Order: sequence, then structure tokens, then C-alpha cells
Amino acid sequence: MTERSCAHTVLRLGGSLLGLPDLPRRVLSAAVQVSGPVIIVGGGSAADCVRLWHRRGLCSDAEAHWTAIAAMTFHARQLADRSARFQMVSDRNEADAAIQDGRVAVLDIWTFLRQHSGRHGEHDLPVSWDVTSDSIAAWVAARWRARLLLLKSVDPGNNPLQHVDAWFVQAAAPLRSIGWMNLRRAQAAVQTVVLPKAVPPSDG
Repeated sequence: MTERSCAHTVLRLGGSLLGLPDLPRRVLSAAVQVSGPVIIVGGGSAADCVRLWHRRGLCSDAEAHWTAIAAMTFHARQLADRSARFQMVSDRNEADAAIQDGRVAVLDIWTFLRQHSGRHGEHDLPVSWDVTSDSIAAWVAARWRARLLLLKSVDPGNNPLQHVDAWFVQAAAPLRSIGWMNLRRAQAAVQTVVLPKAVPPSDG
């Protein structure tokens, strides 16, 4: 099996959706509408706690960054435990194997990012609250040349960028367009959002 043997769609599941009692059913309904589904779960309330600790000076930037990412994996494992259709994976090859076995892959993003980091845990995403699971999912999708589908609590509206983090346009620049689904709707459908061209960060 080669690394590029499967066409993927990265589904970013927003943390605000984690409390839905029928969440697995809704996520699986979205997953069957795309090819090669790989889910990245947001940090939800656990990441909000990390943000508060950081504001109070209780942890460093790097500690906050990696703890928030660990919160994403925590919620991913919770989701995976709620249906036998889900399978936790930590890299692209494992995702391919799960998909070819008829499963929906749920990415252990903490392990994945650690595998793609430098000696001191660096990767090419800024260590900042400008980068949340929105940008992380876009970064993975761009790296894998995959499609990206955002599973949100709201419709994109006239200004979808107000519903994503500050770094998202940069992270998603190679994608040009993304899918968007308001998972709270009873009859959720995928909408296409064309992204504005990213402006390179200023050198000052």
C-alpha cells in the first residue's frame, strides 16, 4: 500500500458539536457523502480550559499549544469509542487501511503532529491561539492533497471567515475551496465555500 493510495477528505468536527447526543450518527451521515473520510476533532471545552490557564500565565506558549492539541486527541478518542465504525489512526497509511476496511478514520492529531515535528516539537504551524483545529485540519488536508469539509454549528453565511480561526486562510491556501456543513441541521448538506487568496504575512 503506497502513501497516496487513497483519496482523502479531512472532516474537521467542531468542538461545539461534541455534546450532541446523536453525534456519531450525524458524523457518519456526513462521512458517507465524501471519499476517504478522515476526522479531526476540535478541542472543545478542554481546549477552552487550556486557553484560560494560558491567559493566567499558568503555562508557556508551547505547553498551551501541545496541551490544546492533546485535548483534540482526547475528544477524538471519545468519539471513536462511540461507534465501531470509527477507527483511531495516527498517520496516513493507517488511515488508508481503516478506510479500505470500510471504517471512518479518526486522526490522533497529537501523535501525527509529533511525528511531523522537529527535535523540540516545532512544526510549520504557528504556536499561537490564531491556530486552532480549523487551521490544523486545513494544514493536514493541504499536506495530503485532500479535500476539506468543515463540520460546524452554523451556516457559512456571507462571511464564512468569521467562523474560522485567524490563520485558516493561510493554512488552507493550497485548497482554493472547501466544503462546509452545518451539522446541527436535520438535513445537513455540503456547501462549497471558495476561499480568498491568502496574503503572505508581512516581514514588518
